[in-house]
Amino acid sequence: YYPEARLTRLWNRLVGADAQPEAKTFPMAS
Repeated sequence: YYPEARLTRLWNRLVGADAQPEAKTFPMAS
């Protein structure tokens, strides 16, 4: 189990959302 912040950071890296502040959430939460 990873902290949510760490998961979000990893997800952002995977989807390249670092340049998209509005996309710093998991798809499930959208």
